[in-house]
Amino acid sequence: MAAPLELRDRLLTVRRAADTAFFTEDWRRLGPALGDHAREVRRRPAARSPADVLAELLPTTVRVGPGERIRLDKLQTGEVRVAPRPLVLIRRPGCGRI
Repeated sequence: MAAPLELRDRLLTVRRAADTAFFTEDWRRLGPALGDHAREVRRRPAARSPADVLAELLPTTVRVGPGERIRLDKLQTGEVRVAPRPLVLIRRPGCGRI
């Protein structure tokens, strides 16, 4: 990690190329429904915790124990403490705000 900005730029370049190569059609097809869902989520009360929001947004997310812990069951399963850690959500450009 001697050059973190260079690594970030390289990762972003790879991500953009993969997005174009593999997901353009999916985003075109799914974008309107995802945009509708994002607008619906934004209308909900803001007082909910980050863990509650993620558990609601991602069908494979489960609240774990007390506090702000969630379990994400994906290709790899892991548990993360949601707060106060910064959370980065990545979205495809042009698909509205999150």
